[in-house]
This record gives sequence, C-alpha cells and structure tokens, in this order.
Amino acid sequence: MKALVLVLLTAYCLLLTSPIYAAGYILPYPSYMPGHKLYKLEQIWDSAQEYWHFGNIAKFKYHQGLADKKLVEAKVLFEHEQYFLAVDAIQVSNSSLIEAGKYLGLAIQSGKQLNRKTETYKQALDRHKEDRIKLRSELPKVIIWEDENNPPVKLNLYEELHI
Repeated sequence: MKALVLVLLTAYCLLLTSPIYAAGYILPYPSYMPGHKLYKLEQIWDSAQEYWHFGNIAKFKYHQGLADKKLVEAKVLFEHEQYFLAVDAIQVSNSSLIEAGKYLGLAIQSGKQLNRKTETYKQALDRHKEDRIKLRSELPKVIIWEDENNPPVKLNLYEELHI
C-alpha cells in the first residue's frame, strides 16, 4: 500500500513539473459564438460582471479574462471568414487588455506587491501579440465586407490587428 502511494505521488510530481504544465500562457476554450441562441445573453452577462467586480485586482482579472475570451472568439471567427464579427471581437479584446493594464497599474501604485500578476499580464501581452502577428500573416490586409441588408464596409484587418 505504501509503495502504491509512493508511486502515485511520484507520478503526480512528475506531471506537475512536465512541459505540459509549463507551456506558458494558455487562452480559454471558445464560449458561445455569434449566432448561438445564448450569445446575446452571454454578452449581457459579461457587461453586468464589470459592475460586479470591485477593486483594482478584481477588475484586472475581469478585463484580462474578457480580453482572452474575445481574442479566442476573434480567431475562430477569422477562421470561418466572419470578418465583420471578428473585427468587433478584436476591438473588444484590445480595449479590455488596455483596461487590464490600467487596473494592474493602479493596484501597483496603491502599494500592493503583484509580481505574479505582473508576470501573468506580460505573458498575456506576449500571447496576444503572437496571435495577432500570426493572424496578420494569414489574413488579407483589406477586405470589403458585404452584408445582405447593409451596404459594403471596408475592413482594414491589418490595422485592426495592430501590435
């Protein structure tokens, strides 16, 4: 029995130190996408959550999570050539990432030691930059988006994916 516990404990420790867990910053799995019945409800929930989070650290976590969520949403939408919706998602991701940095800065100015959160934010910035560079290389620079009921819109994807 002791040998079994020792083997399981050793295996657990090896898994924790393996490269799988040290992979760096991981983006979330995509949530509801535009067109899903619950997408609008999720948008309302995300907006309401902003008022639920109090304090600089909580607001930092909220905005960083929203930035990650919207980046994943934009990547999926770009893959499915839904450029108009993807540009909207990438704009929300940009503004949320900036807001996260603002709240992290305010928390640091108030005298809190946030070395781990600062490191996480730097990793998030690097990951967002990496994904934007990849998208910039794969997508056309400019596209004319034609919707059935609206006039065509010129989307400058290269500018929207600024780094």
